Amino acid sequence: MKKFNKKIEEAKEREGEIEVRDAVLDKADFLKHEARDYPEAEKFYREALTISGGASRKMEILFEIIQMNLEKYDMDALKKDVATCKQLVEEGADWDKKNKLKAWQLYSLVLVY
Repeated sequence: MKKFNKKIEEAKEREGEIEVRDAVLDKADFLKHEARDYPEAEKFYREALTISGGASRKMEILFEIIQMNLEKYDMDALKKDVATCKQLVEEGADWDKKNKLKAWQLYSLVLVY
């Protein structure tokens, strides 16, 4: 974790927002995939979401959060994040993200029933 924290701090001091976001995403990905610490990973994904620009990039981050919510079976959080994705689609997300959103919605409906 020290390595990720150092990378984030260096990016904040020397580089731009994109590099900071990428460093935060690296830490979130590690927490999600390697440590399987979903609450902590979600915290860093949401931090990256706030510093991200563009609807499509934000949706990619939200898809990571949605996947964790599906694994935790947290339907309330899932509904909230899907609603956020729908707003981002209206803001101009690309067709690929629109299709991915439809797939995540369908998958979440299957889990409910």
